This record gives sequence, C-alpha cells and structure tokens, in this order.
Amino acid sequence: TGLYLWDVGMPEQLAASEGNQPLRLCPSITVATSFCMWSRVHSQLAIGTQGGKVIVFNKKEGVMQLHDRKGKHGAAVTCGDWLFDNRLGLASGTRVKISKPVPEAGAQWESYSKFKLSGMLS
Repeated sequence: TGLYLWDVGMPEQLAASEGNQPLRLCPSITVATSFCMWSRVHSQLAIGTQGGKVIVFNKKEGVMQLHDRKGKHGAAVTCGDWLFDNRLGLASGTRVKISKPVPEAGAQWESYSKFKLSGMLS
C-alpha cells in the first residue's frame, strides 16, 4: 500500500515505457494518504495524510518534503485544491488553511490564512 507514480510521457513513448516500474513514494508515510492533487502550475504533488501531515512531492527535483510542524492539521487532510498562483488550500475537520505561493524549487508549505468553521449550516 502507499502512493505509486507512473511516468508514461507522450503517447508515442507509451510502448517504450511498458514494463517500467512505478515510483513508490515513501510508503511509511504515504500509506496514510487521505488526499493528493497535482499543481496546475508546477510538477508538484500535494499529499495530505490521515495524521494531518502535509507532503509536497517535487517531480522535477525528485524530492519529497514533509511538513509536519508548519501547516499541520489537527485531523486527516480530506480535501484541497491548488490555486492558479500556486497557493495550496487544504481542509481537515473544521479547519481550512491556505498557503503562501509554493515555489517550484525548495517548496515550503507555510500557512498564510487559517479558518475554523463552526456551527451548523442550514
């Protein structure tokens, strides 16, 4: 179990890529994946875990950056989205956090805005 990535490239490269092994992303952490989504701007994959951790995988650099202090959620990261300026919005339980723009190289997840939802919506 965990998170696996295949890089199949362009359709004409598909036949040549058959038999390639997938990239297995840190199974000890990604086994608890509860959310993941690719950036619209850079080759970055945001991964949220059941423990509230945030991981940014930078495909170009081949680096995973675990952010378990800054940006840690108190519950499982269940949904999110990349904004067009490469800010990352993530939600868990009653919390929503929006990051500062995440640079392509040396990505750092830092919360810019935090919201706590309360009460019942009718």
